[in-house]
Amino acid sequence: MWPPVGIETISPWGLPFIGTCLLLASGFFLTYCHHAIITGNKVTTIVSLFFTIVLGAIFMVIQVTEYFYAEYTFADSVFGNNFFGLTGLHGLHVLVGILF
Repeated sequence: MWPPVGIETISPWGLPFIGTCLLLASGFFLTYCHHAIITGNKVTTIVSLFFTIVLGAIFMVIQVTEYFYAEYTFADSVFGNNFFGLTGLHGLHVLVGILF
């Protein structure tokens, strides 16, 4: 049975949905930035890259907030292990993108 009995999951229509929307918007601005680089538009490049970084940072805040609201831990069965492992690696990917 998935999730395991006794695990109360986070609703995907709350913070995870907002985080997904932020990442999609961030991807849009990153694509727009790439197009601006190709066309040589420096101002658009800087503005769109700024929005990409800000939206990624807001996503990181939301992901940390999800961690605090989760009623399970890394040690709570394979569900907690998978949740924190996968979302943690994704958060690390976003963090490297923000810092790079």
